[in-house]
Amino acid sequence: MKLQNALLAKIVDELRNGNDRACAVVAGSLLEFQLERLLSAHLIPSKVSLFGSQQPLATFSGRIAISNALGLIPGDIFHDLTCIRKIRNEFSHQFETTTFESMPVRNHAMNLLTTQWLIDHQHLGDIPIIEPEIQDISGRPRRRFEIAVAIVSVAIDSLITMITPCATPSYFLPSAIATPPIA
Repeated sequence: MKLQNALLAKIVDELRNGNDRACAVVAGSLLEFQLERLLSAHLIPSKVSLFGSQQPLATFSGRIAISNALGLIPGDIFHDLTCIRKIRNEFSHQFETTTFESMPVRNHAMNLLTTQWLIDHQHLGDIPIIEPEIQDISGRPRRRFEIAVAIVSVAIDSLITMITPCATPSYFLPSAIATPPIA
């Protein structure tokens, strides 16, 4: 299942224009959904859902961990997904007003590797990022977060297209051994 353009437009609007809590929660949900697509593309078809409520891969944390353990995501994406999950959890589980300037949210956002890579290597692009924009990205945790979410989202979509699905195993025992002898 892929996101429809209309729904994706609503998600992007919420990320850009929603309050900090909405931005963090929607971003986490988007990436959690994409990890389900990544894992589904890799795993053999099953009649048992692994992603539903109370299932092994029901949580964002579980999806991140198994995607990493299976080698489906590189280390920098794993790191940023972990930071994004922690940010999302801060907003989801704290009742007091939390912003991207609040600790530890600010620290997690400032440690996002993909955004820092973009800042450090922006000169490699066709159109370099102008200095005021670099300063804005460097100094604003929410802006760093939004950019990291976009980069990680594009990376996961790209990884989905490169996935080789697991082969469905046949029976372990050869048919001659699996069939009991007639007495």
